[in-house]
Order: sequence, then C-alpha cells, then structure tokens
Amino acid sequence: MKRLVLTALLLGTAACQNTHTRPTVAPQFMRVGPLAESNLSDKCGLALKARSGPLATTGAVVLFQQTGGTGAVIALDGSSRQLTQTRATRNSIDGFPSLQAFRADGMTARLSIRFAKPNETEEGDTHVGVLMVNKTDGWSTTIPVSGTISCK
Repeated sequence: MKRLVLTALLLGTAACQNTHTRPTVAPQFMRVGPLAESNLSDKCGLALKARSGPLATTGAVVLFQQTGGTGAVIALDGSSRQLTQTRATRNSIDGFPSLQAFRADGMTARLSIRFAKPNETEEGDTHVGVLMVNKTDGWSTTIPVSGTISCK
C-alpha cells in the first residue's frame, strides 16, 4: 500500500513539473501583423487596427486602403501583401465600400465596415468592422477592427 501511495505521489509531482511553455500570442493572430510604417507614410486612407487579441494593445495598423484606391495592403506571415479588390458594394462609408472582397497570391480577404457608434471605440476611431482572412492552406481568422480615415 505504501508503494502505491508513493508511486502516485511521485507521478503527481512529475506531472506538475511540466516545463513546456504555452505561446503567449494566440496562433490565429500570429500570422497577421502590424504594417510597416513605409506602407503608410505620405498616404491618406482608411487605417484599421485590431480591436481584440495581442495586436489590439499595440494600436498598430493591420490593413490600409488608400483613398481613391481599390486595393489594400495587409501584413501576413511577416511580409506586406498587396490585395486586389474583387468585389465591392455600392454602399459606401466615407467613400469606402461598406463590404469588400480582396484577393492575393494564396489568400482571400473580406472587409465589412460601418460608422462607429458613440463610445464604441478608442478615442478618434470613426469606423468599425470585421476583417476575415482565408489562406489556401486552410488557415483563417476573423479580426474585429476599428480605425479612421487619415493621412500618415
């Protein structure tokens, strides 16, 4: 009986000493990153930040669409990707379609935006929406976004 108790105690202690550490960043956000300042400098347009997840605390822009343009740029897997607009609604929010679809090599994205309600976002954010990204390798994520139209 003593051996059984001793064995159970040793196994329980060994299980509690797991040295494996969990990643501190949720995997679905690891592939979408902040855009480099070079993608934004001297440009005016819709700059959207993540509203939840690890990127929300940084305030970094995750998608930028230049005013008057139909494409957009996103940082994915460590590099900037130029997105080509494939569909857009006629309804617009400050000149940007309220629903858009984009395509790039190995991926698609959809963006839905609307005007922010009072007290819904951080100070100065005038637009809220959802960014959905799908890669052909099966990975996908949905990120709530907020931002404003500005010049960087």
